Amino acid sequence: MAAIRLRDVGLLDQALDVTLCVANPNASELAFRHIQAAVDAACSPLAEGASEPPVRLPPRSSVPVPFAVVSTVRNLGLQLLGVLGTGAVE
Repeated sequence: MAAIRLRDVGLLDQALDVTLCVANPNASELAFRHIQAAVDAACSPLAEGASEPPVRLPPRSSVPVPFAVVSTVRNLGLQLLGVLGTGAVE
C-alpha cells in the first residue's frame, strides 16, 4: 500500500483515498475502466471501493493506482477491538 488519506467522515462510514501499487506481470499492456478493491486487516474487512480514473498498466511493471474506498463504523470498530487486544493491526 502506498498511501491512505481520509476524505470524509460521516456518522456511519468514512471515505478514504487509498493508493495501491498494482502489478502487471504480463508482456502486454492491460487497460481497465475501473478496478474494484477490498482492504482487509487482521483477516477482517476494513474498506472496499474502486479506482476512480481508468487504469492502464504497462507490461511487466507496477504502477500506483488511486482508489476511493469506504469503511463502516462496524468494520473500524472491529479493527479497534483487535488493536486494543493485541496492541497492533496484523
